[in-house]
Amino acid sequence: MDFQHIDDAIAEVDLDTVVGWISTLDDDDRATAGRWYRKSGRTAARRRFEDLQFGVAWPGARTVQLVLASGLSATPADAVTACRFTRSWVSECGLAAPVAEAVIARGEAWATEFVARTTALAFNDPERGNRREAAQIISGVVEWFGLPLPSAPLYVEGWAAALTHAKHRLSGTWGRDADPPVGLLSVVDGRLRSVHLSSRPDLVGLLRSTPRLPEMLLAAAAHPGTFTGLTSSPREGWRLDEAIAAILADGGVDRSAVVAAALGALAQPQPPYGQRASAAILAGCSFGPGDVAAHEPEVIGLLSTVHAYALPVLAAAATAADLTPEALFDTASVLLVRKEKGPKKALVDRLLARSAESRDLLELAADNVDGALRGRVLAALGGAAPKDDPADIGGWLPATHSRDAGPLEPVTADVEGLTALTAETDVYASITDESRTLDAVSRLLERGRSHAESVLAQLPAAGEYGNQTRYVTDQWLADGIVTHSATWRSSAYQFTTRLIDETLTRGTRPVSTSTRTDGTLTLDDLRDRLTSEPIGPYDFVQALLRLRPGDTGAVRLHVDGVPNAADLLRRWVDGGGTARWRASGQSIAAYLQLPPHVAGLPRLGAVGLDAHKVPDYELIPYLGVLPFDGDALAAPDGRSGMAVNRLLPHLAAAPGVDGHGVLPLILSHVNHTRADCRLRAGEALIEMYRVGRLDPAALAPIVTARAAGRSLALSRFAHVADDVARADALGIVWPAWSALLDWACGVPRKPAGLSTLLASLGPHLPTVVANVGPSPLPDAVRALARAAGSTAAVAEARTLVAAEGK
Repeated sequence: MDFQHIDDAIAEVDLDTVVGWISTLDDDDRATAGRWYRKSGRTAARRRFEDLQFGVAWPGARTVQLVLASGLSATPADAVTACRFTRSWVSECGLAAPVAEAVIARGEAWATEFVARTTALAFNDPERGNRREAAQIISGVVEWFGLPLPSAPLYVEGWAAALTHAKHRLSGTWGRDADPPVGLLSVVDGRLRSVHLSSRPDLVGLLRSTPRLPEMLLAAAAHPGTFTGLTSSPREGWRLDEAIAAILADGGVDRSAVVAAALGALAQPQPPYGQRASAAILAGCSFGPGDVAAHEPEVIGLLSTVHAYALPVLAAAATAADLTPEALFDTASVLLVRKEKGPKKALVDRLLARSAESRDLLELAADNVDGALRGRVLAALGGAAPKDDPADIGGWLPATHSRDAGPLEPVTADVEGLTALTAETDVYASITDESRTLDAVSRLLERGRSHAESVLAQLPAAGEYGNQTRYVTDQWLADGIVTHSATWRSSAYQFTTRLIDETLTRGTRPVSTSTRTDGTLTLDDLRDRLTSEPIGPYDFVQALLRLRPGDTGAVRLHVDGVPNAADLLRRWVDGGGTARWRASGQSIAAYLQLPPHVAGLPRLGAVGLDAHKVPDYELIPYLGVLPFDGDALAAPDGRSGMAVNRLLPHLAAAPGVDGHGVLPLILSHVNHTRADCRLRAGEALIEMYRVGRLDPAALAPIVTARAAGRSLALSRFAHVADDVARADALGIVWPAWSALLDWACGVPRKPAGLSTLLASLGPHLPTVVANVGPSPLPDAVRALARAAGSTAAVAEARTLVAAEGK
């Protein structure tokens, strides 16, 4: 059998030729073709797909790879392995129907095992792109043979990822594919069919087109965070709560079961933003007092544990429910000590309506609410607030502390240790993850390659955008080599791939592993690891990039190809480390004056030269390589993504940071559209002060300039300032708050949000008076209070001035 035309079809991404050829094979021809596939076809298809990444033909090349794997592999297990679902992350998945048809052609028993093995895969892809691909393919097989709905999380997660993908593609960016499918496959008139982009479906339409929707919706509701990607869209037709309501109105879905499933999901461990999905499902179910009665213990228990995303829908229902006195006390005890104001106000309104029977709870409320609400509570109790109520005096400035990080515990080189690390990174990735993983993998390999394979085989496979060390190591164990095809990734990512390759090839434990929680390495720890054996050049450079400057003591160091390595290390540490290198403007190879044959090693000299254009999703691994580079990494404008926002408190206290890059980044997130992102920016401001990197007085002109330039909304600053004040750190933001009030009240045309900025200061004015003096308000506020008119800003200014004089 001649396979040249199939080799040509792979090279030309000719899917029709590949599909047509496989459909003509009998059993004998398939066996012959299978031998060709194992010998060369599988590798050719994979390499063609990798060569075309992010190109127009990329989805087609992926489909060819999957069709060949499904049509020519000897067993379902071989096919699932060859499909590389957990290792080939693709933003444009292969077309599902041709692949599903290739699986179906192998027979029901073969296809059933393929589905079982695919759904049993462990994925480590936070974006769920490869889950979408796998779920779309197996949906066709499941529906064709009428198989039971897969119970594994992969299926509903992949379905949700397909819906999210459709939302993004329909935002106006589609067109690279002719007409890609955007949902699961179903059987229509004896053929596999999918909803396509050209029909311009909305979320309700896609849900209605989903096979076995009642089962799917119930499974998705029970799984934490399944629909998270659909919860941030304000676009008409794509609001998850409205779509759920419309589906329930269609009938056929058990509403009470969906409510119970969503409450169960909220009780499971997950990142805070994952709770938005459960909250939206409950909102779509019109979660109310009757549901609270049916699930009273669960709801009251959740009130103290859920994130602010999910609290409103639960609290509103609980507050309106006809609770027993005991349940009402439990509810109030939780809501009153939480910081969210909306649920507190609703609860207090209910207590005030029944003040005669709620006196004990009103007394509790008086200690946990402020402003006008507290005045109403005290009036109901028959008293008034003292003139100088000490409960209204908050903290001014937090205590400062050392920037030094604590010691970093190494990962145990076994299944338990690596599983624990994987669980940590699934919730919140750390800059030390790659370093600790590489150290653990090297210790596994010290006990033999077969031992390492047996341990790593018991862990979830790492996707290309997951743990880099695991992904590269899996590739090396499977193929015997490490490919370096990800040339679009950051210099730090490519440098780390070379370091991993060097470590695996040498079979020795790296000396550059971080020993502090901030990703750094002390000279004493490095000295303890060194032996008479030389280390690799990538390991040497990585150790320098993590070393703390100023450490003292001689080091005996041998590096392959670098005869004066010990002198270079001493000069690096004594000369100020990364800061001095950055100031030179040179590559690290030129700065160190490495020998040409070492300086020319791939990606070694280029590491760190692209800090200004590192994508947001690579910030954490980048800091893992260059932990002192926080300011350089933070400097570019436009870093507003969640990956950056979660890093703000770390960047504020990162080693080597003086704040010139980090502070503007934090202030840009003070103006973030999302409330939780703004609050994290407030936490970062507090942390910058605590480590001695923020002068509150210097913050005032920067904030005022941003507001005047319309890059900072007053209402958003007020939200952050209020939260900082409630953290007993009002002194950090008071100079900026005062300066903003002076500017905003003084300009002829009052900016939007001024009334909010004024009103938010009211509860904290006693704290300002206690720490600044009896008349802290800017003159412009008093002038506005004397002005004619009855605007909200004038009314709030008058309230503030009146309160200042009491």
